[in-house]
Amino acid sequence: MGEPNSRQLCLASLLLFVLIHSCKIAAQNVAVTAKPDIILKGLTTSLAFNCTFEDGAVYSLVSLKVSRALNSETIGQGYEELASVNSFSSSNLVNTSRENLTVSSSFAASGLSFLSLVWHSSDDLWTGTYKCEADFLDLTGHPKQVSNSAYVSGVSHESQMLVDEILSLKEENKVRETEALSYKELLLSFIASWNMKKNQTRDIIFTQSQEFNGSIYLLSRANVFDNTGVAQAICEIYDSKLAEIESNEELEFVQDFMKNNTDLFYFYYIIIGGVNNEGVNGTWVSPDSGLPLDYLNWAPGYPNKDTYAKCLGLWSYVDWKMVNVNCFKESLDWPKKFICERTLQE
Repeated sequence: MGEPNSRQLCLASLLLFVLIHSCKIAAQNVAVTAKPDIILKGLTTSLAFNCTFEDGAVYSLVSLKVSRALNSETIGQGYEELASVNSFSSSNLVNTSRENLTVSSSFAASGLSFLSLVWHSSDDLWTGTYKCEADFLDLTGHPKQVSNSAYVSGVSHESQMLVDEILSLKEENKVRETEALSYKELLLSFIASWNMKKNQTRDIIFTQSQEFNGSIYLLSRANVFDNTGVAQAICEIYDSKLAEIESNEELEFVQDFMKNNTDLFYFYYIIIGGVNNEGVNGTWVSPDSGLPLDYLNWAPGYPNKDTYAKCLGLWSYVDWKMVNVNCFKESLDWPKKFICERTLQE
């Protein structure tokens, strides 16, 4: 057999260059990522491994496969196949019992292909080597395989002990949150029960008006008045205060309400919000805020000179105009009631 001529040597050299260059480029075209690349057992809740192969329309991809090393402490000795995709089928999950693993893929014989695996449970996260293998046909039509891998590490024993302590504290916090939730539910139940009973007793104690300018008025039914302080306290129990009249329109509304809800045979005093602690010539102020009252509409002859009559009221005998009355219940006096005002919530 004769020695090869220069043309044959040139062709052989070119073919060798193409093969070496082809393998080098193919190996570079397999890219892998693992996120996160460090697993904190008990704290890390997901792991994503992504494998991509881009051939630049030079090679013909046959399949992509993702595997995991059987021994997390050993690199390159024994792998478990997890998922694959090829030119004949879509992505295939090898072990279908993995309920917390999602596989997605895109396959193209030429161009960009990928195979992605995402674990969603901390119990299914493993440290160790994850490998992606690409089977393809080279420029000469021969089958080739290239691979790339990523290593997912754990933490030191000391660091994991710290993580376990954090998890323990989280569990204790969950217990406290559960207890707090139980107390909250108990409190809400008590509040609901209290509000129901409060509404029931409100209907027994008071007659309720229609709405006027965002407020409703509660007129005590029976002769329950003892003194102005007790009346104010009872109003507060029902989320209200002694009514403070601020205009002619409001006074007319309250007067009509009382005319329709009091006995015509008695001359009632109705206690409203207003006190005078400085004598006959003192300033009338709100018992709720302590500020001077902006509106007063006295009946003829009032306020009188009675130094004990330091509270503000409406009297049916003078057509429900304002009078000054004693702040306490008196056995020889006309019956006293009181009226509360509750602002409606928007």
